[in-house]
Amino acid sequence: MIDEHTLLLNTVVEYHDNGVVTAIFPLSEQLSEPASTCFFNGLITTEVSLERCVMGTFIPDLLTETLSVGYKGRLLLWQNINFVTLKVTSDTKIQPL
Repeated sequence: MIDEHTLLLNTVVEYHDNGVVTAIFPLSEQLSEPASTCFFNGLITTEVSLERCVMGTFIPDLLTETLSVGYKGRLLLWQNINFVTLKVTSDTKIQPL
């Protein structure tokens, strides 16, 4: 999820060992796969205040930073998300990447 209005499906988020995002592009444009490639099933966002992640919260409303090349913050992986409602449920798992 790039920002509160933009959800990209089947997208690669590439970041350097120092945690800086170096590229964001569709998976269909992936020409090669480095040995360090990891595939995740879920929603990747910029870091948000986890205290605000209560049941029923609309995830896009939590985003305060845009996920773009040069982003230096922590990325979060949201699992068990309904991609239609994009709301936090009791099944939602949030994991730092």
